[in-house]
Amino acid sequence: MSSTPDATVPLDADRASVAYAGHAVVVGGGMAGLLAARVLAHHFEQVTLVERDELTDSAKPRKGVPQGRMLHVLLPRGRRIVERFFPGFGQELGAAGAVSLRVPTDALILTRAGWLDRRADGWPLLSASRPLFECAVRRRLRQLPGVTILDHHDVPSLLTPRGGRGVTGVTLRPLDDAGGTQQLAADLVVDASGRGSRSPVWLSEAGYPVPTKTHVDADVAYASRIYRIPDGFSADWQLVMLASQAPSIPRTGYLFPIEDGQWMVTLMGAAGQHPPTDEDGFAAFTRSLRHPIIADALAAAEPATPTRGYRGTANRLSHYERMIRWPERFVVLGASFCIPRAQRGYWGVDNPAEPAQCVMPGSAAPAAGRPLALRRSGRRRAAPDGPALPRQGRRRDW
Repeated sequence: MSSTPDATVPLDADRASVAYAGHAVVVGGGMAGLLAARVLAHHFEQVTLVERDELTDSAKPRKGVPQGRMLHVLLPRGRRIVERFFPGFGQELGAAGAVSLRVPTDALILTRAGWLDRRADGWPLLSASRPLFECAVRRRLRQLPGVTILDHHDVPSLLTPRGGRGVTGVTLRPLDDAGGTQQLAADLVVDASGRGSRSPVWLSEAGYPVPTKTHVDADVAYASRIYRIPDGFSADWQLVMLASQAPSIPRTGYLFPIEDGQWMVTLMGAAGQHPPTDEDGFAAFTRSLRHPIIADALAAAEPATPTRGYRGTANRLSHYERMIRWPERFVVLGASFCIPRAQRGYWGVDNPAEPAQCVMPGSAAPAAGRPLALRRSGRRRAAPDGPALPRQGRRRDW
């Protein structure tokens, strides 16, 4: 098995050596699906991305991404990977409004042991809303030849010929039309549909066993709201992270700058102390954090959105790697098989970038070659902390 490709080398560097042929279908228009489609465009003549939601050129929240209104950041490794897929992506994202930060230099971070020393050089990150991250990737993907984005379409089932061992395509159902289904042939199908993945149902209908699942719920909940940064606001910090102090204070708060001169505030609570979404309750929860700095900053800030809660924080892992039989030309990526709770209270856009590397040149298997090897390689790369999944669910972590 070859080593992981160098994420600093542009994906187009060896483009001349690639023979284009065939058609790949990616189910799911989130970050994992968008990045997978980008990589497959390097291998296939045609790539079709299918998504239930409307995918526009504007940065708007989507119904299919319930966690999309929570805090998201792009960390250094994720940026290197995405930059390989789309050179200049970081600069383009910055021009669209993402805020470039350096941690801990630009941050006030209250850990369990006290305030973090800000003198360290630290690392850079990009902060923006999830819709802006997706919109920037989607815009670049649409510019690629041979890529079709088919929104407002559902995939009810896979095409699996009777007696065959592989997947030959998908059935499509338009969501804005009363018409029936149609068939879309493919040489490779990738399920990157995320938390609502129906791969277990598809596999069962095709005569394959249903994977076992591991489910760990630590009873953690989030609530987020966007505020306009007050005119004339000045401080020697750009972001604030207030960690919990278990067991007495199982409450966490984050304030990050995002596009359009705004703050994204995300609150997290465990052990039954969940952040409320009503006006008074959200303010009281913010004031109950270990330090009043976030509450004080918000006192003069104007809310730009309602408060949004999120409770789908259980860790879930579908054990596809244990299945003895697996259809050829079918791959499951990202949250379609592994849903980890957001680490430290924010979602990293890095997570879906990792599994997309499985179909890159130099990975464990070619895109249309050995899907079983791809699937197992993807599990290792996308969820390197997989064996530690139960640990994430221990209450002592908060």
